[in-house]
Amino acid sequence: MNAYPDSLAFTATKKSVNRFLSMLQFSEADLQQKIGTLSGGQRARVAIAQCLLSGAAVIVLDEPTNHLDITSTQVMERALTHFPGAVIVVSHDRFFVDKLADRLLVFDGGPRVRETAATGAL
Repeated sequence: MNAYPDSLAFTATKKSVNRFLSMLQFSEADLQQKIGTLSGGQRARVAIAQCLLSGAAVIVLDEPTNHLDITSTQVMERALTHFPGAVIVVSHDRFFVDKLADRLLVFDGGPRVRETAATGAL
């Protein structure tokens, strides 16, 4: 039984999934490759696509921009800004966080955690 009954990964047609993947910068040739032969950035985009299509209400990402090229980071930003659920990001990439976040939990190394509005909020 499907744990995510609304998941597009299980209910969408191959054509609509391929159209979604093309928005994530996958070419027709990329779609014919095995995941193991893709670059690190492409594999990261596959993982994001799986999350976005899963039907999950929350996505948690730990340092998602590490080892990504600029194009892959920009594609991820665009995809995550359109995600209808909540996105929790742990990152030192302030530019990426500013593009996505509307609220921040700031850990300064002390005993307290500050909650603030993001400076570059959507």
